[in-house]
Amino acid sequence: MGSETLSDKKIAIKIHAHPEEGEVLAVADATLIGKIIEEGKLQLHVSDRFYNGEIITPQELEEKLQECGNINLVGTHAFSVAQKMGLVSEKGVKRIAGVPYACIYKV
Repeated sequence: MGSETLSDKKIAIKIHAHPEEGEVLAVADATLIGKIIEEGKLQLHVSDRFYNGEIITPQELEEKLQECGNINLVGTHAFSVAQKMGLVSEKGVKRIAGVPYACIYKV
């Protein structure tokens, strides 16, 4: 795992149209798709239906994050891209079983 390159860090995205809030970008590390993350009473289903539309690289994710105002994000790789861009910090993230999860709203 330590020899993983930036291009190996595949990220799944899917854009959802919302009639009142515009588009919502769902972002997840591709390795999390289909998994249920649990810690105590907290549970997050990283569903294929919600998150899996297109598989992209972290570099491509940077472009998508700049374009979207509402973002639902889960996973270490996805979080590190958003954090590097200044869109989210450790204070603004929830971790479930160590996996970062955040909702980002740009105004």
